[in-house]
Amino acid sequence: MTFDSPYRRGADDGMKFGLYLTALLAGMLFGSGIAASGWLALVLLVATPVLLWWLMLRYHRSLGPETGFGMLWLDGTLTVMFGLLIAAAFLIVYMKWIEPDFVLRQLQAIIDTNAEHPEMGLEQYATVASNLIANGEVPSPALMASNFIVLNMMVGVVASAVFALGITVWARIAGRNFPQQN
Repeated sequence: MTFDSPYRRGADDGMKFGLYLTALLAGMLFGSGIAASGWLALVLLVATPVLLWWLMLRYHRSLGPETGFGMLWLDGTLTVMFGLLIAAAFLIVYMKWIEPDFVLRQLQAIIDTNAEHPEMGLEQYATVASNLIANGEVPSPALMASNFIVLNMMVGVVASAVFALGITVWARIAGRNFPQQN
């Protein structure tokens, strides 16, 4: 058996995860115009942790007893990081060239929703949105993409740690490691 570096595996799995996240983002972004796209995005969103678990479990199975918590956590973290970079590139392209007024329309939607339904408690959000528009401080696509990466990376690191712990504990309780893949 050859050693599969968590860096290499994270990059390889990150490509797959990035394409998955890009499909998820596309479904969310096009969901308002295409109903099936919104439902697809919902299914992909719910399945995201399952995919990450499966990718990490596959890495554990490929290495067998040599896999420890740290290697699994690193693999999961790198998978999420590389995946988010690919999805963020799509997000920048979408917000810069496909729908350049996307952020402005979302800010205006907050203001309009607050005006139509004041009982929803969006006053503070509407004030911030109004100030951003009035001051010409609408966030750029790059800023939105960097926020997307940072927020989701925090979630990915925690999820990877929980999944790595779960896989290693499960393997030890079972008294064996999972069957190896060839």
